[in-house]
Amino acid sequence: MRRGAFAVISILALISAVQAQEDWCDAIPNAKVKRVVYCESLPIGTTQDGAFAVSLESKFFEGLQRTKTDGRAEFQKDKRDVSAYPDSFIVAVEKNPVIVSTGSGTIIAPGGPDKPVKQKKPRKVMLRWLSESGIVIREITADLEEMRQPWPEMNPPEIWYRAKIDGAAEPLSSELEIVLIGESGEHLGEVKRFL
Repeated sequence: MRRGAFAVISILALISAVQAQEDWCDAIPNAKVKRVVYCESLPIGTTQDGAFAVSLESKFFEGLQRTKTDGRAEFQKDKRDVSAYPDSFIVAVEKNPVIVSTGSGTIIAPGGPDKPVKQKKPRKVMLRWLSESGIVIREITADLEEMRQPWPEMNPPEIWYRAKIDGAAEPLSSELEIVLIGESGEHLGEVKRFL
């Protein structure tokens, strides 16, 4: 009877693992799709303190390819050249979990490693597109909306933030800087990268 129960549990665990793999995105290795069904999420980076991870979400990013020609980046989608960000996309911000080891065990807390007890909440996001010389070409600031996973089952509640950005249409080849701003207007962190 014990051996049969163990076999059933093992089979259920295997089925669960296979189903979980279906949630993984093929376009981004080792990136689990949490909010976007068609793997339209483009990771931008993690803030310097590791507290927040930032990504852009839009159907536009699915299948977008970057190539370098004569030292500059060129982009294609569906075998056509594209040069600008989409007219509308979502900026998604997630708190990274922090693992704190104590004498009585390990605690997993949401947020950054420097202050896992008192969490700072991002309330605004500022996007800056930079020229090759680092000059700001365009700046857009938007309010972040707090989102909560409605049924976290046995996990702690998952919270993330999102803002819809409209009318960006800036060059894909420019460097993008994303700044997170807290409730009191304080700078919570930033990420910067080329696509």
